[in-house]
Amino acid sequence: MTYTIQDCTPGTSWAARFRVTTWLDHQGAPVSSPKDLALGDTTDTSIGEYTGLGIINTRDLAKDLVQLVDTATQQEFVVAVDDLWDIDRVEWRDAEEA
Repeated sequence: MTYTIQDCTPGTSWAARFRVTTWLDHQGAPVSSPKDLALGDTTDTSIGEYTGLGIINTRDLAKDLVQLVDTATQQEFVVAVDDLWDIDRVEWRDAEEA
């Protein structure tokens, strides 16, 4: 079944694939934004598109935004609903079961 963000019921864990424009290292992994970066300064990071799988924490249907935690990096992102796909329920398992 294909789910939309409107199908996500409160009290149930949901996940989705997402894309976001953010600071990336040279391997394409998201990093914190550089601090105190002045115009003309160089940095080891660049801005690019990151794609991941995230657990949805909060959704704002009025603004069409969700806050989620990326499963690979544990970083939080705020993402437009239009940048989500493959929305599905989360099945939590103990590490021993996996």
